[in-house]
Amino acid sequence: MSTVSSKPETTFTRFINNLLIPDIYHLKMANPYIGGPPDVYYEGNAGILFVEYKYVPTFPPTLDLTKNNQLTRLQAYWLARAESNGVQCAVIVGCQSDGLILEGQEAWRRPVGRTEWLATKSTRREIADWITRKVYMCQRPSKSSESS
Repeated sequence: MSTVSSKPETTFTRFINNLLIPDIYHLKMANPYIGGPPDVYYEGNAGILFVEYKYVPTFPPTLDLTKNNQLTRLQAYWLARAESNGVQCAVIVGCQSDGLILEGQEAWRRPVGRTEWLATKSTRREIADWITRKVYMCQRPSKSSESS
């Protein structure tokens, strides 16, 4: 029996999603009929976040997502439109066990050098925690429930 291996981007995304708390809803947005929507929709009690995931096996001297169709025009348009409508958006670039969070179109439209990558990369756990902070707010018990 042969096993089907997942693409590295899918494996990276799945690993991060498995680190999220159960209160955060996430949905893979794959749609074979339309291009552009980000890879994952995240929702929690404090908001929503769209994330487009990319994966590079080794971080290049300079990463420019606008080159070689790594971030397609339609994906960039979709993210920019959502952001202009007040929706939180990010591109997360995975590389082995680390990742780079590029929040907002100013970040994902500019090249990133190796020095910046090394200074700002995050572990998978840190990425999951960042997503959690973006969409989930711990609620303190109300005074009435504290006194009961």
